[in-house]
Amino acid sequence: MRRTLSTLVLAGCALATAACKSLYEDAKKPLPDPHFENTEIGRLQFDDVPVPAGFTLRTERLESFSYERGSFRIGELLYDGPTPSAAVASYYRDRLGQHGWSVEEEGPIEKGTRIFATKGRSQATIAITRGRRRAGATSIEVVLEPRPALFSIPSSTSK
Repeated sequence: MRRTLSTLVLAGCALATAACKSLYEDAKKPLPDPHFENTEIGRLQFDDVPVPAGFTLRTERLESFSYERGSFRIGELLYDGPTPSAAVASYYRDRLGQHGWSVEEEGPIEKGTRIFATKGRSQATIAITRGRRRAGATSIEVVLEPRPALFSIPSSTSK
């Protein structure tokens, strides 16, 4: 009985030591790089998505991201600037076509406008709002993602 108890105590100590070592090793690992220097996900802006002059990309809290590999690309880019939202919407109406985009839909949203555009295998939703983040400032949210497949794969159903 005493031998079994000693064995259990030793086994418990060994497990506790291993757990502490694992926690220690995890604590020594470097924190993720907020500047994305060593990763494929980043905050690069897409060349064919225009941004009005005076708008800056939000990067302070990892709010914006982008990823591009071959023809696949996805991202959410957030900008702030001084231009009124109606002028920004007009800018996008004029400039998206110059960059190969087709504006498919435009409509009002709370405190602003939403523009939906497509280009090749990509689609972009651009939300332009005034005063939601900071009084008097305009915010732009560009969400770029792959277009849904234009065909469906038939499901196999057994009868």
